[in-house]
Parts: sequence; structure tokens; C-alpha cells
Amino acid sequence: MLKSSKFRIASIHFSLFTPGLTFQPNRILAEMLSECKNTFNGEIIPLPVPEDAPPDFPRLIMSSEDKKFKLEVSPSRASILRYARPPENEVRVQDLVEVAKNIAEAYLRITKARVGRMAVVIVRYCEEANPGLELARHFCRDQWLERQPLNRPEGFEIHAHKKYDLSKYKVNSWVRCKTGRLSISPDEQKKIILVEQDLNTLVEDMERKEYDIKDIVDFWNTSSKELDSILNLYFPSIRNG
Repeated sequence: MLKSSKFRIASIHFSLFTPGLTFQPNRILAEMLSECKNTFNGEIIPLPVPEDAPPDFPRLIMSSEDKKFKLEVSPSRASILRYARPPENEVRVQDLVEVAKNIAEAYLRITKARVGRMAVVIVRYCEEANPGLELARHFCRDQWLERQPLNRPEGFEIHAHKKYDLSKYKVNSWVRCKTGRLSISPDEQKKIILVEQDLNTLVEDMERKEYDIKDIVDFWNTSSKELDSILNLYFPSIRNG
């Protein structure tokens, strides 16, 4: 049986949307390296960008030496990413928030950006020998599983969207469950079920909203708890009926 407790975090992705930002990549790079040198001590990638590139296309990527942290910045968005890397047993959102807060504070201080929208994306996975069939069995009627069309699926995907109030925020909630493969080494892959969860404030509110660092941290903490609750709704520890 698929249970929420079986899923492990693969990555956590915090995004801040910054409409109207005057983007100065060279200054951002120099000052972010000074402010966050203990975090971003790895590869730095200034990206060549065509003139017609969309404003959310990354212009600069900064990484930690161990490749666990990444910062991607563009004129309209700054994204802080945390990846699970072996031999880590578990990545906890609560442990990331303080580090992400320091990165966000430095970025907003340097750029004087206005944050009009926020998002949190968590990707989780669990290993399964037959992920397509297991996912179909979890969500679908027995009559579809015993006969066609879902009696032997190699892959399976379900995608759901809701819009609602979360604390003081109006949010979109996206959940995508699908089959995939996890690369253990260049020669080894494991079959998995992948769950991507995305909570974000509304794009239609972006031009009139302005979130400060307290709002941002509150949203991150509130969203992480909400995403845990949503995962448990989709994959409860105890099945009813």
C-alpha cells in the first residue's frame, strides 16, 4: 500500500517573483558571492541569453560545492533550490527555511526587488517494483485494473489543481503523481513513483501585492505544513473503506 511515510524528498524549490526589477547580473553576482559565500562556494554559471528570451529564463546560476543548494535568478524570478544528495537520509523543509531566509534577505537587499508572488515546490519519490500498476491500483476502480484499460500499465500519471485560501494567502495547489526512474549511478536506475506538489500565490494578484521577508518566511512555513497534509490526503497511512 502506498503511504505518505514511504515518500522521501528529492528537492525543495522556493521561488520569489519580482515584477518590474531592474536586473543587473554582474552586481548581483558580486554582492551575492560576498553575502552568501559559505553557501554558494561552488560552480557559477552566467548564461548567454538571447535578446528575446522570456524574463523568467535564468540569467545566472550559483551552486554550492556539494551541489545541494542552487540559486537561479532572472529579471522576474529568484529561485532557491535544495536537492537531496546521497548519502543523506532525509531532507527537512524546516531545516532549510533559515538558510533560504538569509539568501532571500540578501537578494532583496541587493536588488531592491518587490516580491509580488511566491511559490513552494516539493518533489518526493518512493521506490516501487511496478510503479505504474501500483499508482493505478491506488487511484482507480478495481474493474479498470482487472480488465482493460489499466490491467498492465507501464506508466501512469494523475494531475490535480485546486484554488483556495491558505491562512492569509490565496493559492493555487497543484499535485502531480507519476511514474519515473531514479538514477543511482550511470549504470543503475530504480523504478519510482514521483509526486510533485506546488503551492503558489495567484498570478492575477502579482502586480498589486508586495510581500516582505516576514510574509515570505511565513508562507514557506505554512506551505510546507500544508504540502505534508496534502500528501497524506493522497496517500493516507490508513485507508478508509
